Amino acid sequence: MDLGVATNIMDIGLVMMWIITGEINMMPPLRAVVRITKGTARVFKSYSNLSTKNYPKLDPDLADLVNDCCARDLRQRPTLEELFLKARTHFNERNAHYYRRMPSGNDETNESIQNLMRTLIFNAET
Repeated sequence: MDLGVATNIMDIGLVMMWIITGEINMMPPLRAVVRITKGTARVFKSYSNLSTKNYPKLDPDLADLVNDCCARDLRQRPTLEELFLKARTHFNERNAHYYRRMPSGNDETNESIQNLMRTLIFNAET
C-alpha cells in the first residue's frame, strides 16, 4: 500500500474515532484489538480500540472499520477502495429498519438525523 494512501486511511480512522468518542488525541496509544471471525481470533495493534461494550449504540461493523483504519501495520488497513465500498454498501443498506432492534434504533430515522444536524450545525452555540 502506498504510504500516502495508508496515512490518509489512518487520518480518516482517527477523525471517525474523534467523532464517536468526542475525544481529540492526535496520536492515541497503541492497543491490542482482538477480532473474532467465524471462530478464529485475530489480534493486531491499533491506535483505536472501539467496542460496542464501551459504546453500546455504535454499529459493530463501524467499530471494526475504525479499528482497521487505525491499525499500526499498514497492510492491515483497508484500501481506499475497500473503505469506499463499505461506506457505500452500509449507506445504501442500513437504515432505521436495519437498526430497529439495536439500542440506537430510534436515532436512525431520517427525522432524528435531521434534528441532530439542526442542533449540531444550524443551532450550534459556537
